[in-house]
Amino acid sequence: MVAVFDDQRPGGATEYIELPQRQPTLLTKPTTDGHDTPRNEQNLDFLGTEFLLEAHSRKKHDPFRECDLDQKIGLRWALRDIHAKRYMVAPVNPVHLEKLILLNLVEMRSNDLALTDAGLEAIDHS
Repeated sequence: MVAVFDDQRPGGATEYIELPQRQPTLLTKPTTDGHDTPRNEQNLDFLGTEFLLEAHSRKKHDPFRECDLDQKIGLRWALRDIHAKRYMVAPVNPVHLEKLILLNLVEMRSNDLALTDAGLEAIDHS
């Protein structure tokens, strides 16, 4: 599923597009003669392990890991709206704002919304 956002409109996605699933493709690596050859099993295992470790690390630090996909998208978009101060033009969904505050990603400073260090880190990793 792909979320489509409109930069001119604050808030969540304007639409969602469901993509058909693809069949996995064979990984290849370049050779010295310029042609691609299939990676051997050992390289595939190493690449797979490296990819899984990186994905696990991202997931472990993802503040939205317990949320469903729609919530994740809405919360990340609300976080970006707050960071860019777009909430001054259009309000942030109050449910999203409450969740971001509970997750310690957003706080009130002098009657203004501000991202915490964890909120800034969440934006950097998204």
